[in-house]
Amino acid sequence: MRHPAERYAKVSEEAQRSGRSLAAVVREAIDLRFVGEQDAVRMASAAELLAMTVEPDSDAGESPADLKDAYAAELQHKFER
Repeated sequence: MRHPAERYAKVSEEAQRSGRSLAAVVREAIDLRFVGEQDAVRMASAAELLAMTVEPDSDAGESPADLKDAYAAELQHKFER
């Protein structure tokens, strides 16, 4: 177990580094440690999305380049009418 002074120093250093109060750093640590139901759902969704980018056979959908090409083709089609 860490000595309380070491913990305080760590929190204090983070507060100074980030320009936040000690209380804000402690609140963030509590929020990260004790996630609520909505946070757990959001984290699971984010993990699922990240898994799509790692797995070679997964497809996360159209890329920005694909969307840009489709938009350009649609505009070209409209101008040719």
